Amino acid sequence: MLQCLLAVHLYELLWHTPNKRRADGADFRTLRALARNGILYDTSYDYCYLGTWCGLQTDEPWLHPRRQDDVLELPVSYFRALAGPYRHAQITACSSDEMESALLHAWNERWFSFVIVSHSFELIRRERGQQPRADRIAIRRFERLCRFLDSQREKFDTSFFSELDPVEVRSAAATARPARPSQVPTQYTLRRFAEQALRKVW
Repeated sequence: MLQCLLAVHLYELLWHTPNKRRADGADFRTLRALARNGILYDTSYDYCYLGTWCGLQTDEPWLHPRRQDDVLELPVSYFRALAGPYRHAQITACSSDEMESALLHAWNERWFSFVIVSHSFELIRRERGQQPRADRIAIRRFERLCRFLDSQREKFDTSFFSELDPVEVRSAAATARPARPSQVPTQYTLRRFAEQALRKVW
């Protein structure tokens, strides 16, 4: 069963889950520091932002868990849209159809985990000179993702990082096979373009 994990970029989460960390701008020095401080899991590897927000440069892209300096790195999952750049799995960055297609691809390929990144503020729109308001498109995507995962319990096991078995994650890291990200259907991406335009006015 594929582990579906939500990596919330929220500092308060560390209080409740002290063995997990995510940081923009992380590099291998960051992982060594985490290891020295007993942090077991990290989700800072984001292939879509290598060289900018992510400094974890590797010889080949990471899609599966990796053991690095005694830290278990669970990369943010990503997929390819059209013939362009990759997109990481984030509610505000992809349509529901794209997310579900990428999840099913991971399950069909027998991935150990699929990591979705989120931020504490991403269901709220903040625009200069205006009061914050609910991002209705993002909320609908989040609710649909919850319904999808609930309807596919035989495929996906949604978990907190604190619920992971380190032995299983280390085994997955040690036996990881070469993997390829999903290529989502064009119509799913075109739907995202339309939704992103609607988000600006709705």
